[in-house]
Amino acid sequence: MVFADGTICAINENGEQRDVAIKDAHISSRLGNVPRVITFADGVSVVADDNDFIDAMLSRVSSLHAVESKWHWVLITGCAAVILATMTVIYGVPSAADVIARRLSTEHLSTVSTSVYETLKEGNFILPSNLSAAQTTRAEQIFARVADDYGNYNYRLRLHDFFVANAFALPDGLIIATDPMIELLSDDEMTAVFAHEIGHVEYRHGMRSVFESSGVLAFLILAGGDISGVVAGGVGLINLKYSRAHEREADCFAYHYLQQRNMSGVLLGSALHKMEEEELQSPFSAEESNDDNETLVDDEKIADKIFLLLSTHPQTEERQNLAIACDDKHTLLLKQPSL
Repeated sequence: MVFADGTICAINENGEQRDVAIKDAHISSRLGNVPRVITFADGVSVVADDNDFIDAMLSRVSSLHAVESKWHWVLITGCAAVILATMTVIYGVPSAADVIARRLSTEHLSTVSTSVYETLKEGNFILPSNLSAAQTTRAEQIFARVADDYGNYNYRLRLHDFFVANAFALPDGLIIATDPMIELLSDDEMTAVFAHEIGHVEYRHGMRSVFESSGVLAFLILAGGDISGVVAGGVGLINLKYSRAHEREADCFAYHYLQQRNMSGVLLGSALHKMEEEELQSPFSAEESNDDNETLVDDEKIADKIFLLLSTHPQTEERQNLAIACDDKHTLLLKQPSL
């Protein structure tokens, strides 16, 4: 009888060979030097007296089996880790970011917003407004009509000059609009844009974006409960764009506002289209499409790009379609964000 590669090769007195896997045979336990009885599945048994060799072979087979079992577990664990990581990114991080963002106090939001606003001004990313008194009054009155319907935040409007028509919201309710936007849009279109920006504030999209971009940090904060140390990280808003999910929420918020006042949801799409067309005619867009155009110096290019990242940069066609798809049921669900 011979043991080889986990197999018992038994030869009887007639010279007939029989190969049986060790795992399919029963080998009696060792009792000193008493010969071992090996019983096959069909009941045939043989006697072997080399106990040390049998023990060595059994140990080898056991080790091979353990290694095979571990590889199975490694594969299973790896697959589970991939699934867990995917689910965490898709569901866990946004949920944690939302919880943390809603834990921030009014003081925290104000600190972040002030820091970002001062950075934009000191870096000349936004310039003093050149609007006439009449244009300024018009914008402020339209904004006030929208903001007066929402009392969760201290909404204020700041007008600044810049080369593109746009608007964006800071976490504490400060809305910044550019001179070209005020000059470009009709009263109703401006109303739609202001409602959209207020939607970003109501849903705390700014701080949610910050925490979603640093998912591990979000979970550490959630576990530890200390959020004060990362408030300064809100300056990261300068380098972030809202996700498509955030834009949809803010769009639906604006559509619901317009619907309640018997105004067309298409107004937001119209405003976005006008701003996009105006941006394509801007010096920055022209410089992007023509490497020989030296209209902007390097510092100005950096400022322009930072501003465009911070601002709401619409995917106009997609969001115009959303105005049609965003039905009453959906907008009602989005009417009042929880605080």
